[in-house]
Amino acid sequence: MSCLLPPVCAFCEHLLNSPEQDCLAFHEIPDAIMTGKQDHTEALAGDKGYRFQLATEHLEAFTEINTIRQAMGLLPFRLTDQGHW
Repeated sequence: MSCLLPPVCAFCEHLLNSPEQDCLAFHEIPDAIMTGKQDHTEALAGDKGYRFQLATEHLEAFTEINTIRQAMGLLPFRLTDQGHW
């Protein structure tokens, strides 16, 4: 059995629905963020000053994913400005 969890980007207000650019921070989101090794709450080279910011409509799903991540022994995604998990 395999499980595919969404990257933190799926919950970010800076994510774009565009074939030309993935988000406001990056033309192409770095693999470390997409694989969950980094949550982009801290500055990364080339991010134009944007950081992960939870889109309020995704709060419930974000919380559920964090519960699943913790149950799998993974670190939960953190929040900026709103606090930390």
